[in-house]
Amino acid sequence: MIHVFNSTGSALTMVVNDGAVAAPERTSADDGYRPFSRLIELRKFREPGLFGLGFNTVDLVFRDFHPPLPTRARYALEVPDGASIQSDFVLFLFADGATLMRPSGEIVDNCFDPCLAPAQLATHQPSKE
Repeated sequence: MIHVFNSTGSALTMVVNDGAVAAPERTSADDGYRPFSRLIELRKFREPGLFGLGFNTVDLVFRDFHPPLPTRARYALEVPDGASIQSDFVLFLFADGATLMRPSGEIVDNCFDPCLAPAQLATHQPSKE
């Protein structure tokens, strides 16, 4: 499973591998800015709305941000091919990047906007809101 945390102060619309998913709640002062999480299944192969081993995309729309803050982000993260689908990972989403970790704190992948290579940006078409 991937434990996805919204580490922003914005409500999110989230798409994983071109499939819409329920996004984690935003942080707030009332909760001490504690990030909330959602669980997303990890499969052997990526599917719309699910993570898979290897390359995955996460598209976000920040519904409460106004320029100059970003209103959209597209991140590419890689779950190690050698990982078991029984493995747990933690994904922290930020306004300017994302960090994929093991529960032990080991960083597996990091990306900062823009995270996709130019060729991938040209061919990747995220779902519309």
